[in-house]
Amino acid sequence: MKTLMTRLAVLCAVALLAGCAHKQDIQSDQVHYTQVGFYQYAGTVLPSNAQFGNFVPPNTQVKLIAASDGSKVESIEIELLRAGQRVIIQNRQDWSGQTIDQLRQRLFGQKPVNTAQFGKQIEEAIQQGRIIKGMPKAAVLMAVGYPPAHKTPSLDDDQWTYWSTKVDRKVVRFASGKVVEIKD
Repeated sequence: MKTLMTRLAVLCAVALLAGCAHKQDIQSDQVHYTQVGFYQYAGTVLPSNAQFGNFVPPNTQVKLIAASDGSKVESIEIELLRAGQRVIIQNRQDWSGQTIDQLRQRLFGQKPVNTAQFGKQIEEAIQQGRIIKGMPKAAVLMAVGYPPAHKTPSLDDDQWTYWSTKVDRKVVRFASGKVVEIKD
């Protein structure tokens, strides 16, 4: 009897957890543009926004395919139109500070962003996914996306922490809203 009750409890828990994930079809024929650059490795963008793998620059044309909101890791599936490649962008709210819908609105827009507004040198760095000294915060966001909120709670802070790899960090320091130091 005890074994039967244990099995029933496990089955109920599995059924409950399976029902927690929800996949929303967001596919449309509308083209969107990446508003920030990000790195994808083997078709995945990690929740930490780790900066290794293949760089996807801002203003890349994409189609939004689906969004999944699960119990811990959520995701957005996109198609990179030029490459014809599908990419999964993973999200953990405790790391990003964003719901999956908020993240989608942050990352994708219906119009390209103006990278030229910062001058030629910074525009080139943005298109290459590089952070350089003198870059304003808005340009850093365009170049490499948002720093994980669990390490950078506010964009008003003068120090942002990114992940260079799954374990190594990159610290960007600002003064008067511009990059003054980059520590790998």
